[in-house]
Amino acid sequence: ALTHEARKRMTREELVEFALLRSSIEEVGLNKKSLYQMRAAELYNKYAKRLRLGYDAGTLVKLNALKEENTAKCLVWTTDLDREGFSFATDIKQRRRIMGVTKDTDTIRDILVVTSPDIKTEQQINAYLKSTGLDEVIGRENVIVRLKYDERYKDKIFVRGIYEEIASKGSFRGMSISEKDVIIASDQGEFKHDEEFMLIEVLGYHTAANAGLYKQAIKLLLQGEQALIEGVLEKYNAKGAKNRYYYLPPVKMPQDFIREFNKYRLYIQQALTKA
Repeated sequence: ALTHEARKRMTREELVEFALLRSSIEEVGLNKKSLYQMRAAELYNKYAKRLRLGYDAGTLVKLNALKEENTAKCLVWTTDLDREGFSFATDIKQRRRIMGVTKDTDTIRDILVVTSPDIKTEQQINAYLKSTGLDEVIGRENVIVRLKYDERYKDKIFVRGIYEEIASKGSFRGMSISEKDVIIASDQGEFKHDEEFMLIEVLGYHTAANAGLYKQAIKLLLQGEQALIEGVLEKYNAKGAKNRYYYLPPVKMPQDFIREFNKYRLYIQQALTKA
């Protein structure tokens, strides 16, 4: 919650926005569908083309083929990345609609790694999942906590440690997940790179920097380097950068997208404060 001093520094317009947002939070609650989940979906649909939020024909073919193959895939991302834009919940739902699968029959395993220091307790983890809508698309068993980064790499997360934890949960739909079936999506420098795993990093720190990233990660996971697009999804050309790629999100974001995202960020922070 905002302190008295913080409120004194706000303009009249900001105070009105805060009051409206607070009343929305009180009205909707954490157990119902968030207004911001619905607004995020609306904005994503409105700006899908500009934000590169679509799948190409090759990826659509691969997505539909996954239902027939005896192979599971895995996409891993962090709360630090998740909070650089609207939650990936909307992207996951859309992908499942395209594939004709449900949460219980999906052959792509979405894993969230909790890295944010203000998401420490089980209650806060549950509040985060509910307020972002992620509780509707991933189970608690697909959430890994990494508040204390691997000491061997100082402030970076050890990729193989995450993979080993995923593997320790057992098979997925009766299928094993190998290194080549995993892609890690992160902010630049969050993970200690391991060449056995595909790593896609976001370059750019402007508002909603993760817009379009989920679909680019899925394209890369299913099509490999055929998915590369100059100026959008490129490969690091350096020694020791095998399987390492970067995503360049749209620089110029629509103003109403930015405004709604800023409200959304405040909404999530309020939810965590209450937890």
